Amino acid sequence: MKPHKQITNLRTYMVSIGIFVIGIALLAFSEKLKFEDGSFWVKSLMSNVGALLIASVSIASLWELFSKRAFLDELLEKTGLVEDIRTVGVTGISLEAIRGPDFARLIRSSERLDIFVCYANTWRATFEQDLREMAKKRNCRIRLIVPDPDNEDIMRDLAKRFNEKDKTQ
Repeated sequence: MKPHKQITNLRTYMVSIGIFVIGIALLAFSEKLKFEDGSFWVKSLMSNVGALLIASVSIASLWELFSKRAFLDELLEKTGLVEDIRTVGVTGISLEAIRGPDFARLIRSSERLDIFVCYANTWRATFEQDLREMAKKRNCRIRLIVPDPDNEDIMRDLAKRFNEKDKTQ
């Protein structure tokens, strides 16, 4: 299990248990406390809020821990993306230059590498030694897929993305 998933699950469990305990406490206090004749509405309010917290936590926990993941799996299955991802061998996607999959491990353990980038100086410099080691392997294949510099639309969009002045105008 990945550390981020463990922390998320732990946080979900802790918050759910806390809210559940508050709900039980409100229910218990609404029964144990003595209310004056004119303030039975407080007892009713405490009881209803306590029950609402218990029910809400139960439903939210089920959704968070089970149904959401099952829904995502079903969505990926219906769109056919799961099989496509397995077929093409995608092991990770990242919009961050360095963070994301463990690139160093992936590069060192691969014999075939396809990289699609818009701009990769930082990434290449960071993993240059790993790429050199991979390139020394027998039957190694590294493919770099880059945008067409002659396509003005792509270059204009990339210039916006990287906050550069539009040089096509």
